[in-house]
Amino acid sequence: ELYILRAVTKIKNYFVQSRRQDQGPKTDGSGISEISVPKHVDVPEVAPLVDGVPINPHTKKPINLTGSFRLVKNENFQPFLAANGVSWALRQAADKVITTQHYTHEGSTFRIRVSGIITSETTYVINGPGVETKIRDRVFEDKVTYLDSGEGIQVTKVAKAEKYTVIVKRVLSPDGSKLTVTSTAMMKDSNVEAVQTYERL
Repeated sequence: ELYILRAVTKIKNYFVQSRRQDQGPKTDGSGISEISVPKHVDVPEVAPLVDGVPINPHTKKPINLTGSFRLVKNENFQPFLAANGVSWALRQAADKVITTQHYTHEGSTFRIRVSGIITSETTYVINGPGVETKIRDRVFEDKVTYLDSGEGIQVTKVAKAEKYTVIVKRVLSPDGSKLTVTSTAMMKDSNVEAVQTYERL
């Protein structure tokens, strides 16, 4: 009899537990469900603004990228160029050439002049309208914003015909002597990222 009683108790507990699961989360009587919430949530820090410009957390001054920077290192640059339709021969040459990027950052105006195997110059208005640019035969619409961290500037490039996005982040080192340019081609099936390191001249 004791064996039968234990078996009946187990069956009863099983059905009670199943019913609780079907009913969903318990409530506290007010109709509000008890939902499990993570104890620790990582929230990105956002730099304070002065006249709309983020404060660099290292210098404690409004971010400014004005200066000239020479390339010292490429990482995964050829695959990134391939994702953007650049030919094999030009990828080989671009990966070896030492380019220099010159920035003029005045107020909301941000001008980029690149000298190297390909020379270009583009002027943007930060948080302003889009600007049309090209990578070889691909046409992009670029928009420039500040990074929330206050450490640099982001250019968001949208390929008009191919319908993919390239994110280019320019971040200054804490002492301002180096610049890291991280370019991510966000393709349909995967992302291709290149990292370039520049030193201030």
